[in-house]
Amino acid sequence: MNNPNALILFLKAPIAGQVKTRLQPEMTPDEAMNLYKAMVEDLIEKLRKSNNFELILSFTPATAEESLRDWLGDKFQYLAQIGDDLGQRLHNAFLWSFSQNFTRVVAIGSDIPGLRLSNIEQAFSLLKENEVVLGPCLDGGYYLIGLNKPQPAIFRGINWSTDQVFAQTMAKILEEALTVSQLDPLPDVDTYRDVLDLWQFLCESGTDLTREHERTYKILNELFRQPVEKTNAD
Repeated sequence: MNNPNALILFLKAPIAGQVKTRLQPEMTPDEAMNLYKAMVEDLIEKLRKSNNFELILSFTPATAEESLRDWLGDKFQYLAQIGDDLGQRLHNAFLWSFSQNFTRVVAIGSDIPGLRLSNIEQAFSLLKENEVVLGPCLDGGYYLIGLNKPQPAIFRGINWSTDQVFAQTMAKILEEALTVSQLDPLPDVDTYRDVLDLWQFLCESGTDLTREHERTYKILNELFRQPVEKTNAD
């Protein structure tokens, strides 16, 4: 292995009714699944443009590897998520990556359309001088975490899937006296309101950005087929 950097993309098998459930009932299970698939495909297409890291797909459920390979291909390493909560799954994925002799490891979520390659490259660069890098989400979570060695303490005692994740993680980092750097905050897509915001953003964006999110834009255009203002009511 020549590349010292590993990028772990955390994702779920696209099963209707099991992914993006918070988008329902405004979206059907199939619509939520198809949007999720489109976001993942657009993200992987973006990530494949960089040679600065080895891409690892960390997936759940553990039985889904064959179906994921059929969907996304065999050009990536696949790693089943292991653990009872997200903290354990993250920690175990980092442990595995460091055991493979990677020296800088970054993990990201699969529902951050605004994530750019420059964010990821910045994270790897910051890990040369910092023990932790965090990319906060606007909803109080984080979309990216990077480490240059295992840090099990920062994944314990976190109220996952709440608006306290980022704050609690930062508190753990300070308790452990770790050096940390933050990236710019970004929105994720968890709720139907987030979907509407994403659609409006893509409608107002230029051609290059729309092309970067080609599959996502196509799905949303099929869903709405009308100006975003008509779907803007809460």
